[in-house]
Amino acid sequence: MSGMGLPHYASGKNNELFETAKADLTHYKNTHDMSPEEELAWWNELMEEFAYDSEVVKEIQEEIFSSRQKIWKAEKQANEDALSSYKKSSDAWIKYQTEAEDMSVSEQIEAYQRQLENYNAMVSEMVQSTLYSADEIKEIWEDFYDYKAGVDLKIGKLENESNYAVYEKWKSDAENWKNIRDTYDDWYEAGDSPVEFYERSIERIQEMYDGGYIEWQEYRDDTMYATLDLYEAKMDEVNTLLERQKSYISDLKQQFSDEESALQSSWDVEDRAVSKAEISHQLEIYENAVTQNGVDKYKSLQEEMKEIEREEELYNLQKEHQATLDSLEESYDIVEANKKYLLAAIEESGVNIEGIVQSVNYDIQSMENTIASLFAQTISAIKSVSASSNSYSDNRNISITADSSAIIEALKNRVGLSISYGSYN
Repeated sequence: MSGMGLPHYASGKNNELFETAKADLTHYKNTHDMSPEEELAWWNELMEEFAYDSEVVKEIQEEIFSSRQKIWKAEKQANEDALSSYKKSSDAWIKYQTEAEDMSVSEQIEAYQRQLENYNAMVSEMVQSTLYSADEIKEIWEDFYDYKAGVDLKIGKLENESNYAVYEKWKSDAENWKNIRDTYDDWYEAGDSPVEFYERSIERIQEMYDGGYIEWQEYRDDTMYATLDLYEAKMDEVNTLLERQKSYISDLKQQFSDEESALQSSWDVEDRAVSKAEISHQLEIYENAVTQNGVDKYKSLQEEMKEIEREEELYNLQKEHQATLDSLEESYDIVEANKKYLLAAIEESGVNIEGIVQSVNYDIQSMENTIASLFAQTISAIKSVSASSNSYSDNRNISITADSSAIIEALKNRVGLSISYGSYN
């Protein structure tokens, strides 16, 4: 006690000494910042000094208990302040990292989980001490679970946000895939179809809902939209099938008509050949005729021969013209069937389509030559296209090799037109 400037009293039954000691303590507390621990130490020393006086001991025991109560209260307050400070500083750090440093959703979830673990450890250490009564410990744990419920709610919201972001990413990827296939009209080459796309989408939406990535309302709405789109896609397939059947019937009618015309033409050719042979024979007979009747017959036969030869000449010319038209139509059909590859082919091959088209005029001979040149170059370009893609972004790599030999037959068999794609899942 000498360190406090207080006198040390000898033992002996003297309450005046105790009162004096108490007065000195009161004076010291009024003039110094005395902690509860120091006060407890002072009372413990007085307990030793006045242990012989039972009345004094009772009073000192009360003071010791009061000092301990102050110490316990201070420790409890310190624990509460530590918990409060940790919550505030942790929340502030997460907020700063989210707003200023772009902390990801997954990182926020991890931060709140660490916060909850640390807070739990602090509370567990608190209740292991002897400072708290059973009721106080119960209250502490109730406060902890209230706090935990709030943090769990934040984590739950962030997890829902993260899950929904996954769903939104899938929807965006799916829409990109569909737009690319629609733009390039290459569903078949990509190993896919609108019907299969929407069937996969419905299955995926179900999986996302079952996994907790989306709520009921969005699951129901998106499933309904995909189902309607699937119905339309199936109807488009049916319409396409009907159009192809209609086209097949039309082509078959034309084929039959062509076969009948060809047969009729063959008969006409045969008839002309027979007539020509007969007239030639008759001409030989009447060539040297001397009678007027014979001369007239010879002239008549000459007229018939001339008419047959002209019909034959016209027939041959029509065959030549038809062959030219068939060739042009075949070239057109090839370009039409492969026009979805034409843009990339033109860009890579250097074919100046604009220049060629602008040079077309109404002079038949010039137009024929120009169009023939245009189709020859575009067909050559189409034949040499080789496109590949490994992702829905469809970054096409086109390689062009000019080679005009056997273009028509090659394209009819789709030789040199190699298409390979990845698949969208």
